[in-house]
Amino acid sequence: TSEGSDVSSITLTGIDSTCDTWAVAISDLRVATDEDEVAMRFGTSSGIETGSSSYRYCHFGGHSGVTSGSNTGAYLYTSDGTEAYMQIGNHVGSASREGFGAMIYIHVPADSTMRPIMSGTTSLVDADAATRGGGCWAALGLTTSFALDRINIYALGGNISARVTLYKVAHA
Repeated sequence: TSEGSDVSSITLTGIDSTCDTWAVAISDLRVATDEDEVAMRFGTSSGIETGSSSYRYCHFGGHSGVTSGSNTGAYLYTSDGTEAYMQIGNHVGSASREGFGAMIYIHVPADSTMRPIMSGTTSLVDADAATRGGGCWAALGLTTSFALDRINIYALGGNISARVTLYKVAHA
């Protein structure tokens, strides 16, 4: 577990080949900049991967600010593989009692020949005090070998305060 208050990012290390799936719990994440995006990146012992076309992601969900049954409540954000991050939250509010939480699963640890991928669910209160929720999916776009051993959580527009915990998910 790592907890940060008004920090640029939170990085958790310790991902290794002892498990095939890792869970990341993000709680009470607050952003400094209203309507900010929350992002995640993968890393190795050499550092965090930040290349301009390193990741591909999609994020789908809905929000409470529309009439029930309306198809305008759904939203979809996608990347064409030209991003330096994986978006896991969008329009996160910075006012009192607004924020972000998520449960994310990382599939394919350091001993795999497959690219690292992730999937998860998110929930947030946005800048308009509406509740948003949905799913996010992403993959590392690099085709070279990548010995994943860390993750990095941050906001695109400024600092964050949050608690992030990494769990092993054993196939027993």
